[in-house]
Amino acid sequence: SSVNNPIDAFPPEEHLEDMLNLVATSEGIDSVFMSPMRDRRKWGQPVQDVDDESADQNGAEGESMSPAAEAARQMSRLQETSGTPVIGVVRGGMMARMMGITEEIFFEAAYREGVGSFPSVARAARTVAQILEWREVRRGLPDVL
Repeated sequence: SSVNNPIDAFPPEEHLEDMLNLVATSEGIDSVFMSPMRDRRKWGQPVQDVDDESADQNGAEGESMSPAAEAARQMSRLQETSGTPVIGVVRGGMMARMMGITEEIFFEAAYREGVGSFPSVARAARTVAQILEWREVRRGLPDVL
């Protein structure tokens, strides 16, 4: 929809994984900055202030997971299946309330899933740029153990 947000889509849940994999494995994609995605039919449910850690960590079939844990798991799966780094970006305000996700709970869930997460696209992009600059400075040096 814009240079700052080139793909702004909420496909039906049955097509979501296909869309994400198509984007993550497309030529020229080095990383995916992704906000939590949730079926629009679930929007407007109350923000989950208390994280059910046992359900979030186990996530066994049939068990309920918080929206934050579902989003973090989705990002982790995409990262694993595509081989493309996924960076989670969760914004506060109206969108987070509609999605039923709080920043703190999402950050914890993303950490458990091995997904880096940030409160804004700018902070995520700045961190990725710093990592790339650091890597360039280290070019030719022995690996860091």
